[in-house]
Amino acid sequence: MIIGRVMSFVGAEYGLINHNKITKIFVGADILEILTQAGGAALLAGAQGNIDRMKKARDLLLAGLSLQVVTFGIFIFVAIVYDWRSSRAEALRPHQAEMKNMRKL
Repeated sequence: MIIGRVMSFVGAEYGLINHNKITKIFVGADILEILTQAGGAALLAGAQGNIDRMKKARDLLLAGLSLQVVTFGIFIFVAIVYDWRSSRAEALRPHQAEMKNMRKL
């Protein structure tokens, strides 16, 4: 949520994703991933020794975790690209000192 606010403060034109949509996209993806993992955990809890059901539950849990890692990687990529573009923008040169302090966020 903070990156969307930073983008709207510094300049949305440097981002790959619209600053109004970035929070919705990544929070929505997180909710989907958590629900996927919860579904796998529920299947595992109800497996009652059924090996086939346990394998499906494991696969569902791993799919949720894998999606979360991929989404996090995409988020990091989007954040790095935004930082790279905004730090090299000519229009923001007078504000370089302020931007260095914002990077610590």
